[in-house]
Amino acid sequence: MIPFKSLDQFANLDATLANDKQYLKAGKEYLQAPHDNPPYSRFESILLEAFSGMPVLATHGNATARKIYELRSYEAATEILHLNKVKMFDDAEIEIFDRLGFNAIFYARVLAGNKMPNLIYMTSFQDMESRDAHWEKFGNDPAWKKLLADPQYNNNFLKADVYLLHAKTYSDI
Repeated sequence: MIPFKSLDQFANLDATLANDKQYLKAGKEYLQAPHDNPPYSRFESILLEAFSGMPVLATHGNATARKIYELRSYEAATEILHLNKVKMFDDAEIEIFDRLGFNAIFYARVLAGNKMPNLIYMTSFQDMESRDAHWEKFGNDPAWKKLLADPQYNNNFLKADVYLLHAKTYSDI
């Protein structure tokens, strides 16, 4: 994940990196990998825009072997329903996550990627036990139950994918 302050920074990334001597030196093995031994089979890039309710990437302490990062992706049936789910987060859901100590890293909507319309967010927990306890509290939270029952938010997502991750030692989050 690379945070940018503008779309120009994103658009000029390849040129910026091509002129960065430290990057070229440190990444030499990767950048100059032979055609018959590539460092990956394929990769995917997704352009995200932060929600207004959390416009800056957050960090929550150092990565540990037990720390869990939960990445969630919510696909919507239409663009209008997608924007409604984003509104639901900005209006109340982010506040609930904050109050319950979900340690959010980011909330963002997908501007370009293979699953659209879509929003993605990431939270972090000390370990799986903590993660499970937080989700149990969330499911029983009166503010969440009230929000979930609000008809203006009916059917605003079609599919959710959940990925549980561990950070690498070089991770900033």
